[in-house]
Amino acid sequence: MIHYSKVIQPNYHDPVWLSEAKDHLNIESDDTSKDALITQKIVTASAMCEKYAGLSFMTQTRRVTLDSFCGDVILPYGPVQSIDSFVYLDSDDVEQPVDAADYTLDTNSALAKVRVTDSWPTTSGTMNNVQIDYIAGVDNAVDVFPEAREAIFRLVAKLFEHRGDSNDGGLMSEEITDLLDTIKVYWYAG
Repeated sequence: MIHYSKVIQPNYHDPVWLSEAKDHLNIESDDTSKDALITQKIVTASAMCEKYAGLSFMTQTRRVTLDSFCGDVILPYGPVQSIDSFVYLDSDDVEQPVDAADYTLDTNSALAKVRVTDSWPTTSGTMNNVQIDYIAGVDNAVDVFPEAREAIFRLVAKLFEHRGDSNDGGLMSEEITDLLDTIKVYWYAG
């Protein structure tokens, strides 16, 4: 089963640095007049590239919420570093932690997943009663896939150079998606 996650604590570092983006845009390092605009383009381009690739580039906390336990639980937008919190509502609607000894976190597969050791506990049956918070991404920008960084540079340039322009071809050009396709994570929703 496919699971969606949302960011509950964003990263505070970008996968490309302002100085690198300015160099890519051929803007002198001492020209700070467009720094805020370029930084905003870096944030936007990074988010768009992460979404397309299905990856978390820099360290962030994400949350998967489920209605019930069901076999292996996929943790999308890896690479997953660790589980920060794993709780559920029991049959009496009381929040309970899932003990780390009761599951295994697989971070070696393309998609990280959580597998029960014996059997999942019984939940209350209400919607959204299982919640997993996890840390995903890498700690240092130099550890981000080079293809992702290049895609971000190209998208920053496109966003910067064509701001306000009508763009019928879409922002994620084929050259950008081709780069990201080399690292994109696919999963079956079954």
